[in-house]
Amino acid sequence: MEWIIFFIVLWVLSLIGDSLKSKNNQQKSDAKNNLINNVDIDPDIDKLFKELSKQKEVKSENKDTNNIIQKQVFDSKEHKLLKQYNINYIYHMTHVNNLQNILQYGLLSHNNNVVTNKIDNPAVNSRRNFNDPIYNKNVHSYVPFYFNPKNAMLYVNKENQGNLIILVFDANLIYEKGSLFTDGNASVNGTKFYNDINNLDKLDWNCINAKTWYNFPDGKRTKMSEVLVPNKVNINKLKKIYCINNHIKNYIDNIMNNYPNIKVEINTEIFF
Repeated sequence: MEWIIFFIVLWVLSLIGDSLKSKNNQQKSDAKNNLINNVDIDPDIDKLFKELSKQKEVKSENKDTNNIIQKQVFDSKEHKLLKQYNINYIYHMTHVNNLQNILQYGLLSHNNNVVTNKIDNPAVNSRRNFNDPIYNKNVHSYVPFYFNPKNAMLYVNKENQGNLIILVFDANLIYEKGSLFTDGNASVNGTKFYNDINNLDKLDWNCINAKTWYNFPDGKRTKMSEVLVPNKVNINKLKKIYCINNHIKNYIDNIMNNYPNIKVEINTEIFF
């Protein structure tokens, strides 16, 4: 009988101990919460934390928005049209001596004082001195590109090809605000101008992508179909530089030390 009473007493004492321990833990928790709630936070620091938190949220939202926009562009009908017509890049030809100024100032329209070695024909340039039929801007105020640089412009300069380079630019420049494209050489009467990407089907892609224009009616004009970008193109749109031999490549490589993302390649197939 005594041992039963002994175990009952132990059990009661155990319950009392657990109750006191639980109460003590609760008191500690309440004290901790009171301490936190009663801390006097500097209002400037509090404001800073709130502002940083807000900026983080905005940055996250902007990142999500940019990802959505990029995906929409990639998946868009317009982007698929570029792929459909095999428009991976657009091209601008120039003398290699112009490269340093182009890297410094960007690729500028015809009306500039940066280009020192011109390869264009003055008679042809005089025919480009007119306003386009869409934006009513002088054609010389656009930076000209070709869909295919192996055309009559390059052919007439073939004796000087050792000094020529082909600048390979992002094809998405065709979407730039105010940009145009044509179904032939912009200097020739009868060439049509467009600013709607859906009108790419108006161009003769068989002729543009052919190795030569001789077998196509009006092929010389057609093969020189252009993209016209207003005023200036930044150098961050430049993807590659094509040249004809190692001698000129070595020269360009020395200039391009600060532009590791721009490839310099020998491409004899694109020259005559």
